[in-house]
Amino acid sequence: MFIYEKVMNVLLLLLVFTFLLNYFILFDSYFIYVGFLSFVVILLCLPITSGLPRIFSLLMLLIGMTVMIWTAKPFSIWTPMFTKNMSLVILIIFVPVLAIPLSIGQYNQEMMKFLIRFTEKKSLLFLWISSTIFVLGSIVNLGSISVVHSIIEKAHIPKEFLGRVYVRGFTSVITWSPFFASVFLILFTLNLSVANFIFYSFILGTIQLIAANLLFRYREKDKISFQHRPRVLHNINRKKVKELAVVFFLLVVIVLSIERFVNTNMSIVITMIVVLITFGWCLFLRKVKEILLQFHQFSMNVLPKRANEVVLFLTAGFFSETLSMTPLGQHVQKLFMFLANKTIILVILFMLIITMLFALAGIHQIVTISAFLSSVNPLEFGFSHLMFALTLTCSWSLSTLISPTTPVNIITAQLLKVNIPDLIRWNAPFAILMIFLYTAVIYLFYILS
Repeated sequence: MFIYEKVMNVLLLLLVFTFLLNYFILFDSYFIYVGFLSFVVILLCLPITSGLPRIFSLLMLLIGMTVMIWTAKPFSIWTPMFTKNMSLVILIIFVPVLAIPLSIGQYNQEMMKFLIRFTEKKSLLFLWISSTIFVLGSIVNLGSISVVHSIIEKAHIPKEFLGRVYVRGFTSVITWSPFFASVFLILFTLNLSVANFIFYSFILGTIQLIAANLLFRYREKDKISFQHRPRVLHNINRKKVKELAVVFFLLVVIVLSIERFVNTNMSIVITMIVVLITFGWCLFLRKVKEILLQFHQFSMNVLPKRANEVVLFLTAGFFSETLSMTPLGQHVQKLFMFLANKTIILVILFMLIITMLFALAGIHQIVTISAFLSSVNPLEFGFSHLMFALTLTCSWSLSTLISPTTPVNIITAQLLKVNIPDLIRWNAPFAILMIFLYTAVIYLFYILS
């Protein structure tokens, strides 16, 4: 199996290279050959996937193929559909390279010194951990939880506390970060710019972060007991903290600036920016040899680490394209029209609750979100693409809180050595609170827009 994974890893990188080459040179204008290679990668990567992501990927693939056979579409129509989310897959693969200079520059050590100062103050500790994940997660995705946990795991902080702060902090990032494939899936499909989206989405993410802290401080803090242990305080290298802040600021500013002048696929642009900043960061640290070694190790281990996400996004792209060819979309559109005629609040609530209920049942939110994107035209009932995108990202965020299949809950459960149902139980009250809070805020945006 080890050799098979290495061969598949090379094949996936070949697909990435071929897709990018075709994107810039356009030797395969109809994406016939690139699409066929994507289809081959999906089939051969399925054995490397695991758990429910494998099941849902297989189901989406089979349903999509059934629709194509039923509608008698030739295979030349099929193949381009497998590349719909390919640029998002590239984003998934390469954004985590930002974790390389983070570890090489030992920035995590400075974060540890900073966070350890608050281990005896529950509310402040919750605030600093959730805020750290809120910022760091936008850069290194799920790696932020592992980084923070490696910093504080020896502080003997209760699992009930960490299970809340990790998941709530990270799901606040899902709402707004332009470096998340889930956000770009929605923006890319709706043809929305990051600049138009990020102002409103960042407000929503910040509201979720504040709500998480207020709920903990006033309702949950006294229910969790800490063991008081002596702390060893170290001086913080403020220069490192400032460097990290500058990198984050540069990433966001460069992305928003380039988007104004470049009319191209922004997920590919962001990937290029991330890789260039990573190399530039390591040049600044004078660690060129280390980054070349780590980047080689990183590129040779994309699979099986990212197998679930790669296959899920590729099959979801194919699935959503085939759904648009069925009458299902018309029925879904009629339902949304009916709800909107009553009040747009029902549309927002319906999207949030349905996505969450399916997620709680084990159905990954990419299935539900893809179905909404392919079936619903929000403009027909007076809901702008921006408001629709905000509702979808909030739906993705809240469904992650209570889903037994999402990576954030799986990773958190593994780190804390707890059961996923315990995580869901700890965070379900917060998810319910956020349904109504998000509905109110999005409706306010809708009125003011």
